[in-house]
Amino acid sequence: MRERNDRENSASSKAAEIMLQGIESRLANMETAFQALAANVAKSNDHGPKAERTHFSVKEVAKLKGLAPFTVREYCRHGRIKATKGESGRGSELIWLIPKEEAIRFINEGPLKLQDGKTHRIKP
Repeated sequence: MRERNDRENSASSKAAEIMLQGIESRLANMETAFQALAANVAKSNDHGPKAERTHFSVKEVAKLKGLAPFTVREYCRHGRIKATKGESGRGSELIWLIPKEEAIRFINEGPLKLQDGKTHRIKP
């Protein structure tokens, strides 16, 4: 009887060992596949160095300064922010483009003073 139990234990031990080898082999294959996938993802996300921005939108400058976009647009329109009109990518509509240097100046110093003779102030 004892021999029979030993044989059964030995057979189930061999079966368990074979299963374990199969699991280890599949795990090694999965690790290799995961490493290849991770390398492909890293390659696809590497678009090289980003180009430095040269202009900002009215909305971006307004958010940085804590103002409404309307106020920044009006400053552009009245020449208190040196900006140019450029294409928006939405048909023929033009938007204000604020150069990086001007955006930094405006955020640090505020709008330019009105020149003499201009009446762009809202009258009370």
